[in-house]
Amino acid sequence: MSLDNVISIAIPLVLVVVLFINTGGARPLRLGQLWITPAVAIVSIITGLVFQNYRALGAIDFALVGTAAVIGLTTGLLRAGTVKLWIDQSTGKLFSRTQSYALILFIILAGLRYTILVHNVVKFGPVQAQAVFYAAMVFALTMIISQRIGIFRRALVLLKHDKSLVQN
Repeated sequence: MSLDNVISIAIPLVLVVVLFINTGGARPLRLGQLWITPAVAIVSIITGLVFQNYRALGAIDFALVGTAAVIGLTTGLLRAGTVKLWIDQSTGKLFSRTQSYALILFIILAGLRYTILVHNVVKFGPVQAQAVFYAAMVFALTMIISQRIGIFRRALVLLKHDKSLVQN
């Protein structure tokens, strides 16, 4: 295994593990920090893609990636609606409780992408294997970003009802 392959696997894997450790359970929701998870996801995906050998993608490939983006956006917004948000009346802080389903999905997709691209075990007809996994990564990324946007919008509505709250 070359150094490029190790780097393209190790950096995203470490970032995902760090994110996975920080998810789940009730915790204070800091609206000013909602951008961090999408930023880390973007960095990990771009890092993984930079060290890959690129081939030109065709129209069908771009259609697949675009469709994945739309589905990811929709899924993220729907998932944001399932996140429990509440205000602790004793402290006045905003809290949230989420599950780590999106990160588990991201890990599975990254593992499948690596297996298929490195070991060349699956053929997708007119669609390049590379495009299938670009689509999977775009799906995961747009889902994470749109979920954070949905949470942010819901939190603002919740906070609007209690203007006396001070966020840390």
